[in-house]
Amino acid sequence: MSTRSLKKNEPWIDNARALATICVILLHVASDLLYTIKKDGPTTDWWTGNILDGLTRFCVPLFFMISGALILRSDYGLIKYLKKRFVRIVPPLLFWSLVYLFYDNLIYEVKVESVMEFIRVSVKALIQKPNFSQYHLWFVYTMIGLYLIVPIIRKWIKHSTGKEVLYFIIIWGITIIAGNPYLHKYIPEIELLYFTGHLGFMVLGYYLTTINSKNHLLAVALIVIGAFATIYGTYYESEAIGKYSGIYYHYLSINVVAFALGVFLLVKNTTIKSNILNKIIKVISDHSFGIYLAHVLVLVIFERNGLKISVMNPWLSIPLITIACLLCSLLIIFVLRLIKYGKYISG
Repeated sequence: MSTRSLKKNEPWIDNARALATICVILLHVASDLLYTIKKDGPTTDWWTGNILDGLTRFCVPLFFMISGALILRSDYGLIKYLKKRFVRIVPPLLFWSLVYLFYDNLIYEVKVESVMEFIRVSVKALIQKPNFSQYHLWFVYTMIGLYLIVPIIRKWIKHSTGKEVLYFIIIWGITIIAGNPYLHKYIPEIELLYFTGHLGFMVLGYYLTTINSKNHLLAVALIVIGAFATIYGTYYESEAIGKYSGIYYHYLSINVVAFALGVFLLVKNTTIKSNILNKIIKVISDHSFGIYLAHVLVLVIFERNGLKISVMNPWLSIPLITIACLLCSLLIIFVLRLIKYGKYISG
């Protein structure tokens, strides 16, 4: 199978990464409104949160697909690959986990009595319960697991035909459909463990870079259908049970997969001609991992100092807080990288 080298600085890669970065912040800003739904039905604010959150659900799958498009094409030796990947991801993970733990336990919520107590809490968070430090770090732990399997998958892809890679993606898609709670009882129990999970996004991202499809109509159709199903499905399910339901928000739901697929294809085949906008996108893309790691800290600080969605109409406050968070997170990472060895921990 053709494995044309895909450069990290190809414009569409930067566009996709910057888009995913902005959308993940917006998603986390808007998400609090989803829990305002009451038994007597959704409020206007709830609909605002549902629409904005639903329109950005593709962001995390897009991150996985970008990684697959880049990493599954590279041809490093095993040791070089592991060193490169884990130096890139583990030190920033440890650093930011400790930052969140320090902020929560020593400054704001819990006053630990000694250094040893802080170490004990930190070890528990990093090993026994990783998401204890902050909820968004699940993505980094997932990436570590995927990076471990990539050398094996990459070797398979290198010696596979396009049809064989597509076969994997089709079976992966079947596992997603089979996981739908409404369809599960009608589908036989067949063990498909090796085809499940976020690895499918990486293989899909790789595969889409090997085909020369510029069908914008298909991409837009997938986006519209995926977004509508996500937003309306969340409303329908939440209305039925009288509280927020996240079934249709799951990143491995068929509607979100279709949504992410459409966005990937559209971004891949879209060129931005503005030099100023391209420079802004490049800056966000180059700092995207650090922004992802830092943005929840910025949001928490915003909220604890009164900068909340409720300060104005959420259609205004959510975009404004998103932009402010993006800029503050970018500034933090930029400053960290100015410090000696800061690039190893900033992300």
